[in-house]
Amino acid sequence: MGPIENIVNMYGFYEVVSQVLVEEDALKQLLKYHQTFRFDLVVHEFMMGQFLLGFVGRFGYPPLVSVSAFNAPSYTAQLTGGPVRTSTLPNYAACFGQRMTLLERAWNTFYFGTRFTIDSTGLNRTKISGFASCLDQT
Repeated sequence: MGPIENIVNMYGFYEVVSQVLVEEDALKQLLKYHQTFRFDLVVHEFMMGQFLLGFVGRFGYPPLVSVSAFNAPSYTAQLTGGPVRTSTLPNYAACFGQRMTLLERAWNTFYFGTRFTIDSTGLNRTKISGFASCLDQT
Protein backbone atom coordinates (compact mmCIF):
# COMPACT_ATOMS: atom_id res chain seq x y z
CA MET A 1 0.00 0.00 0.00
CA GLY A 2 1.37 3.40 -0.96
CA PRO A 3 1.36 6.64 1.01
CA ILE A 4 -1.69 8.11 -0.76
CA GLU A 5 -3.64 4.93 0.00
CA ASN A 6 -2.50 5.20 3.63
CA ILE A 7 -3.83 8.75 3.85
CA VAL A 8 -7.16 7.78 2.27
CA ASN A 9 -7.40 4.71 4.52
CA MET A 10 -7.11 6.91 7.61
CA TYR A 11 -10.24 8.77 6.52
CA GLY A 12 -11.92 5.41 5.94
CA PHE A 13 -10.92 4.47 9.49
CA TYR A 14 -12.48 7.68 10.81
CA GLU A 15 -15.67 6.88 8.91
CA VAL A 16 -15.89 3.36 10.34
CA VAL A 17 -15.20 4.66 13.85
CA SER A 18 -17.99 7.19 13.39
CA GLN A 19 -20.40 4.49 12.23
CA VAL A 20 -19.60 2.39 15.30
CA LEU A 21 -19.76 5.31 17.73
CA VAL A 22 -23.15 6.51 16.53
CA GLU A 23 -24.61 3.16 17.63
CA GLU A 24 -22.97 3.14 21.07
CA ASP A 25 -25.17 3.39 24.16
CA ALA A 26 -22.66 5.77 25.77
CA LEU A 27 -23.12 8.26 22.93
CA LYS A 28 -26.89 7.97 23.18
CA GLN A 29 -26.62 8.63 26.91
CA LEU A 30 -24.56 11.77 26.29
CA LEU A 31 -27.20 12.99 23.87
CA LYS A 32 -29.80 12.70 26.65
CA TYR A 33 -27.88 15.13 28.88
CA HIS A 34 -29.49 18.54 29.07
CA GLN A 35 -27.57 21.15 27.07
CA THR A 36 -27.00 23.22 30.21
CA PHE A 37 -24.95 20.35 31.67
CA ARG A 38 -21.25 21.21 31.86
CA PHE A 39 -18.08 19.15 32.02
CA ASP A 40 -14.89 20.37 33.69
CA LEU A 41 -12.66 18.69 31.11
CA VAL A 42 -12.96 16.63 27.93
CA VAL A 43 -10.29 14.02 27.18
CA HIS A 44 -10.35 13.12 23.49
CA GLU A 45 -8.62 10.16 21.84
CA PHE A 46 -6.76 11.85 18.98
CA MET A 47 -6.98 8.82 16.68
CA MET A 48 -10.78 8.68 16.87
CA GLY A 49 -11.02 11.56 14.46
CA GLN A 50 -13.25 14.58 14.88
CA PHE A 51 -16.61 12.90 15.32
CA LEU A 52 -16.96 13.31 19.10
CA LEU A 53 -15.57 16.85 19.18
CA GLY A 54 -19.12 18.14 18.70
CA PHE A 55 -19.69 17.42 22.36
CA VAL A 56 -17.18 20.11 23.30
CA GLY A 57 -19.49 22.80 21.96
CA ARG A 58 -22.60 21.04 23.21
CA PHE A 59 -21.37 21.15 26.81
CA GLY A 60 -20.09 24.73 26.97
CA TYR A 61 -16.56 24.42 25.56
CA PRO A 62 -14.72 22.89 28.52
CA PRO A 63 -10.93 22.53 28.22
CA LEU A 64 -10.01 19.85 25.69
CA VAL A 65 -7.07 17.47 26.08
CA SER A 66 -6.28 15.25 23.11
CA VAL A 67 -4.31 12.08 23.81
CA SER A 68 -3.12 9.23 21.64
CA ALA A 69 -1.23 5.98 21.92
CA PHE A 70 -0.06 6.64 18.35
CA ASN A 71 2.92 8.73 19.47
CA ALA A 72 2.57 12.12 17.77
CA PRO A 73 1.05 11.91 14.29
CA SER A 74 2.94 14.06 11.81
CA TYR A 75 -0.10 16.28 11.25
CA THR A 76 -0.40 17.28 14.94
CA ALA A 77 1.36 20.61 14.37
CA GLN A 78 -1.03 21.44 11.52
CA LEU A 79 -4.06 20.78 13.74
CA THR A 80 -2.73 22.85 16.63
CA GLY A 81 -1.62 25.84 14.58
CA GLY A 82 2.08 25.10 14.80
CA PRO A 83 4.55 25.26 11.93
CA VAL A 84 4.30 22.38 9.49
CA ARG A 85 7.76 21.06 8.69
CA THR A 86 6.93 19.20 5.53
CA SER A 87 10.51 18.82 4.39
CA THR A 88 11.99 17.60 7.68
CA LEU A 89 9.25 15.65 9.51
CA PRO A 90 8.38 12.39 7.74
CA ASN A 91 4.68 11.97 7.07
CA TYR A 92 3.17 8.96 8.87
CA ALA A 93 1.84 7.65 5.54
CA ALA A 94 5.32 7.26 4.02
CA CYS A 95 8.21 5.03 5.02
CA PHE A 96 10.85 7.75 5.05
CA GLY A 97 13.53 7.82 7.70
CA GLN A 98 14.54 10.88 9.70
CA ARG A 99 17.25 11.68 7.14
CA MET A 100 15.33 12.15 3.89
CA THR A 101 16.86 12.72 0.49
CA LEU A 102 15.80 15.73 -1.57
CA LEU A 103 13.40 13.58 -3.60
CA GLU A 104 11.90 12.06 -0.43
CA ARG A 105 11.43 15.56 0.99
CA ALA A 106 9.57 16.58 -2.17
CA TRP A 107 7.31 13.51 -1.96
CA ASN A 108 6.82 14.12 1.76
CA THR A 109 5.69 17.69 1.05
CA PHE A 110 3.28 16.31 -1.56
CA TYR A 111 1.79 13.89 1.02
CA PHE A 112 1.30 16.70 3.52
CA GLY A 113 -0.30 18.76 0.75
CA THR A 114 -2.63 15.90 -0.12
CA ARG A 115 -3.83 15.64 3.47
CA PHE A 116 -4.14 19.43 3.73
CA THR A 117 -6.23 19.53 0.54
CA ILE A 118 -8.54 16.78 1.78
CA ASP A 119 -8.94 18.52 5.14
CA SER A 120 -9.40 22.05 3.82
CA THR A 121 -11.87 21.17 1.07
CA GLY A 122 -14.10 19.08 3.29
CA LEU A 123 -13.69 15.93 1.21
CA ASN A 124 -13.24 13.96 4.42
CA ARG A 125 -16.46 15.26 5.96
CA THR A 126 -19.08 14.03 3.52
CA LYS A 127 -20.23 10.97 5.46
CA ILE A 128 -18.86 11.87 8.89
CA SER A 129 -20.90 15.07 8.98
CA GLY A 130 -23.99 12.94 8.43
CA PHE A 131 -23.17 10.92 11.53
CA ALA A 132 -22.41 14.04 13.51
CA SER A 133 -25.80 15.49 12.63
CA CYS A 134 -27.29 13.28 15.34
CA LEU A 135 -25.88 15.83 17.81
CA ASP A 136 -28.21 18.46 16.37
CA GLN A 137 -31.30 16.28 16.66
CA THR A 138 -31.56 16.50 20.45
